[in-house]
Amino acid sequence: MPLVAPISAAAGDSADTASATAPVVVWLRNELRLCDNPLLQRGLQLAKGNLQLVVCLDPREFQATTAFGSPKVGELRKRFVEECLCDLRRRVAERGSRLLVQQKAPEEVLPALVSEGSTVLVTAQVCSEERAVERRVRKALEAKGAALEVVPAAGITDLVGPEELQRAGVPSGEEFPVIFQRFFLPLRPFLLEICQKGLSDAPVNLPSASGAELEDEELRLTDAVPGTDIRGGETAGLERMTVWLNSGFRSYKDTFRSLQGDYSSRLGAHLAYGCISPRRLVKEALSHGSGQSSVHVEHFVYEMCWRDFFRHTAARWGTGLFHVAGPAECGAHGMSSESSWKRDLGAERRWKEGSTGVPLVDAAMRELNETGYIGNLARQFVAAFLIEDLQIDWRVGADWFEATLVDYDVHSNWGQWARSAGVVPTNEAKRNRVGGTRYYDLAMQRPEVSDYVRNWLPELQDVADEELFSPWTNSWPIGKVLSATSNGSSYSKPLISMRLKQYFESVSGASRLCGLPSPRRAKKGKGQRKGGGAPRATAALRWATSDSRFHGS
Repeated sequence: MPLVAPISAAAGDSADTASATAPVVVWLRNELRLCDNPLLQRGLQLAKGNLQLVVCLDPREFQATTAFGSPKVGELRKRFVEECLCDLRRRVAERGSRLLVQQKAPEEVLPALVSEGSTVLVTAQVCSEERAVERRVRKALEAKGAALEVVPAAGITDLVGPEELQRAGVPSGEEFPVIFQRFFLPLRPFLLEICQKGLSDAPVNLPSASGAELEDEELRLTDAVPGTDIRGGETAGLERMTVWLNSGFRSYKDTFRSLQGDYSSRLGAHLAYGCISPRRLVKEALSHGSGQSSVHVEHFVYEMCWRDFFRHTAARWGTGLFHVAGPAECGAHGMSSESSWKRDLGAERRWKEGSTGVPLVDAAMRELNETGYIGNLARQFVAAFLIEDLQIDWRVGADWFEATLVDYDVHSNWGQWARSAGVVPTNEAKRNRVGGTRYYDLAMQRPEVSDYVRNWLPELQDVADEELFSPWTNSWPIGKVLSATSNGSSYSKPLISMRLKQYFESVSGASRLCGLPSPRRAKKGKGQRKGGGAPRATAALRWATSDSRFHGS
């Protein structure tokens, strides 16, 4: 983690001078940008020549483990955050001010920066952990005679808020619709107008952060480097947005389910940490869409609105989103209570490390572990495997994605996993996919699927094409692992249901009959992850935790 500046005692704390000199503090969490930032604009409006920008890398997040034993923030995401902070610190310095970064709890840091009459600004968030921190900060500030002002998230981290929803005739809060189309269809006609509001260039100058002596230490990047081109920071985010809107965006509807290549914007991490504005991205997408096939524009806007939908449903459901049965009392496939799910440490470990013996699943999990990213389709079929075939507590998957994804967003991640598990209300189409093979079918239809598997599973380089997706059908003897291949590698015995085993065997049989083209040989070694054998499985191991998100689960 980075080296950061220690806090010095603030000068000018007397009540007599507070009204004239009290600093305004902008507490940045997921708004790490200067452009299109209403939170920063509010700070500039209030500040009288003394504005402090501060980021708190709370040890309860950046140095903690989850209730399931995973790091709350994995090394690749830490690297991304540090890149964001390096970029923001540079951009702030160029405008005559400083960005303070501290590895302490906000309720320790923020009171040390204020005096009587100060205001600390923060963007509203809706999940329990973040709101608990806000309550602690408010209490600590009040003891210093300072105030916490919570700025609405619309236009900062969200596309829309209650005001925009009301205009579209969509209820908010506890009445927010749980079916996506009831949110999206009324809102869509207003989106361009909405997304043109609150946009602004980066300030030319920023007020100095006076009243405190701050050491300007450099941030030190971790050694973890993702095997993708996802780089953190507002500068990188804006550059990627421009490049992608003029390239891959033009075929997005056709490519968004691809397994490799430049098929997605890869801006999820920049959105999650606020390096770019969601309104700016949608506005630019709609502007670039003029004269192009509208299907690609519409599908991208549709996906962006899913992001907002999950944010508003998270506000509606509260901690119920993190319960094993979800906020819904009955899951779509009957898994409506904790007793319907199981824990199996051995199976969970093999799923996480990409050693289930199911090549398609293992390739995706190894890509995730090495790069911090997998595409939309891969996220769907690895979730289906954990939930439908292993019948593991769905929160194990959501938790591992939280630890490993560079673009982790609490609302989208937990909301999508809950939908996959069938523990939140959803539409008929999604319910019909539960227990089926739709996501595997979509993957197997991709022309690059063989290349993808060989790229991430070098131990299968020499397996015949017709056996690539069901290597257990070949002539090798099967034990804990398949016998060594000609390149000296080995592959795991399959951890798979009979239903899915028969599916991949039938797919392999079809490929032999249809004569699928031979895959290109990818470079060996990419994506291979070290790891020993899995521990003995512990079926139906029950789980308990003191994690505040999971109380009552």
